Amino acid sequence: MDGSNGAVSGGELFTASVEHSIYGIVIFTVGLGTYFYHGAEQARLAQHLADAE
Repeated sequence: MDGSNGAVSGGELFTASVEHSIYGIVIFTVGLGTYFYHGAEQARLAQHLADAE
């Protein structure tokens, strides 16, 4: 973070993006992606069912 105005520098943003993508690749590669993907699907389904009532 830049100390003067709280803005994130381009280097930090790039580093965070690369780190996030690597973690995502690893999670899906080792087989844990099912929990993340289907968890989001179930949350969307629950919201859809709640809206239908």
